[in-house]
Amino acid sequence: MRRKYFTRDGELIDYYVKSSIWSTIKWAYSEVKSRSQWFIGNDCHVDIWRANWLAPLSVKDALALDSQALVGCRATVNSIIHNNSWNVPVQVHSLFTRANLFIFDIPAPDSSEEDKLMWILDPKGTFSVKSAFQEIRKKGSNVAWHKLIWKSGVQASTAAIAWKLCQNCADIDTN
Repeated sequence: MRRKYFTRDGELIDYYVKSSIWSTIKWAYSEVKSRSQWFIGNDCHVDIWRANWLAPLSVKDALALDSQALVGCRATVNSIIHNNSWNVPVQVHSLFTRANLFIFDIPAPDSSEEDKLMWILDPKGTFSVKSAFQEIRKKGSNVAWHKLIWKSGVQASTAAIAWKLCQNCADIDTN
């Protein structure tokens, strides 16, 4: 699946794929990604530009860069860490500052642990499909008449007609 739907740089493809579910998968992936964040340890595989490690947004998204602007840019966070402290080139630091990403506000990485992708909505950082579903699903607003219509004493066909009338989607004669 990775070869089919992701580029070499690990980003979702941006061209059309003939699939009935691709647009939904693409949407769900971006929603889950926006609620995940990397915590830097001793590994060297977290991408500086494309991964959410400084904030809920990646540097690419914070600067509103497109994929073409970062072709060939494959630097990892490990390249700006020396002796367990930040060593950021001036040009890169100015880009971070322009994007309102302040790297020196983040504690120096702990080299005793591996990089970890955390689900920011869970206190332990553990991702679950249930928590993702609860977070990104479209929630309808609660209405006062819901319990009156759908309570057990009302026939289902009558309740369905009442629901259609309340939603302004009943088939009626206007003449």
